Amino acid sequence: MKLIIDVGNTRITIALFNEGKIVRQESVEEKEKYSANYFVKLFKNFIASDSVDACYLSSVVPNITYFINTALKTGFDGIKLFSISSECKSNIIYDVKEPSEVGSDIIGDVAIGKEKYGYPLLICDLGTASKVLLINEKGAFSNCIIFPGMTLQMRSLGGGTALLPDMDIEKCDTILANETMGAMNAGVVYSHIYGIEGICQQFEKEIGYKCKRVITGGCACKIKDMIPENYIFDKDFLLEGIYLLGKMNEVE
Repeated sequence: MKLIIDVGNTRITIALFNEGKIVRQESVEEKEKYSANYFVKLFKNFIASDSVDACYLSSVVPNITYFINTALKTGFDGIKLFSISSECKSNIIYDVKEPSEVGSDIIGDVAIGKEKYGYPLLICDLGTASKVLLINEKGAFSNCIIFPGMTLQMRSLGGGTALLPDMDIEKCDTILANETMGAMNAGVVYSHIYGIEGICQQFEKEIGYKCKRVITGGCACKIKDMIPENYIFDKDFLLEGIYLLGKMNEVE
């Protein structure tokens, strides 16, 4: 089996893959507790009695990358580590100015998007930061737009104002809010829905052709039933991308 780790700015998701299929997965959000020892305990409890021979890692948080590397070296004999970067083997053609600046999460998204859905393709990944990625008609990753995600938007309202409360994002049934928390929630949800739709429309206007559209990421479940039908919701998209790249770069 393979241990897949996706380290984002808000949460860490771990999964076990067996022959390309997810056996189980778990997410944690305990930043104040993170250490090498924390991850040794987390991984041992998660792996349990299963046999794991390799770990495939995508991380956009360097200090957590260090803790995980240390945990695997000190707590797990025989588990080989592969970390995603722009220099790894992949199916990606880079048509961007600085491939070395492309984050491992974006690399994973583009790899699985091209493999699974072909191109041209717009990938809407809604995490701490929301991203819309373009795989163009030639199959190259050529453009990306990044903007504050739903969680960051909500935190900015709660933390940057005197009277608005801190709250979590919830699914929204109507824009007709009539109290403060409902107004905040509807504002974040609907601005994101129409922001994504407008961005995708502008991409297609400027490139001159239509694209398939995928929506994924930790916040996508909040709006997947409200977004237009021409978006494909893919829950485990990045995990599958990390696994795909890990297999392409299998450590002997």
